Order: sequence, then C-alpha cells, then structure tokens
Amino acid sequence: MFNLDEHNDLITKALDDSNNNLPEMSNKLLEIKTNYYEVMNEINLRNEEIEKLKNTISDLQKINSNLFSKIGTSVNDDDDDNDDDDDDDDKTLSYDELFDEKGELK
Repeated sequence: MFNLDEHNDLITKALDDSNNNLPEMSNKLLEIKTNYYEVMNEINLRNEEIEKLKNTISDLQKINSNLFSKIGTSVNDDDDDNDDDDDDDDKTLSYDELFDEKGELK
C-alpha cells in the first residue's frame, strides 16, 4: 500500500508519460488501481472492527449497568437487615473482645 506521497508521485508520472509511453502509463494506472483496492479493503476491515468494538462497548456498558443495579439492591437489602443492630455499632470493643490469646480475630 502506498503512502500519500508515493500515490501522488505515481499519478504525476502517469500523467507526464501519457503522451509518450502508453504501456508505461497503463502499468502505473494499474498500480494506482491496485493500491486503491487495497486502501478500500483496509478501510472496510477497520470499519468492521470499529463496529464490533462499538457493539462490545455497548454490551459491556449494559452488563456493568446491570451489575451495579444488582450490587446496589443487595447492599441496600443488607443495610435494611442491619438496622436492628445499630445500637451495637456504637459500642466500642476492647482489644480482648476482638482478639483471642494468639492475637487472631475472634
């Protein structure tokens, strides 16, 4: 595949040689045509890849939204269950109440 400068140079040469050498001009035009098809094929492949990535992003956003919704409801449900124990949350525990003789949590 040509870069832009190579492509422009080839077109310029094809136009310059058009009066003198018809086979050379035909070869250069064929190269331009081949390059054009390569570029268009590459563009189509990239567009397909972009579309797949957009679909993947959309699917992931939906999955994340559903996950956050589930987590949000489960956290809220858990909070409702702990409302009865609010008095225990205010209590300060001592070291002996938290750890056993080995220093591990009870």
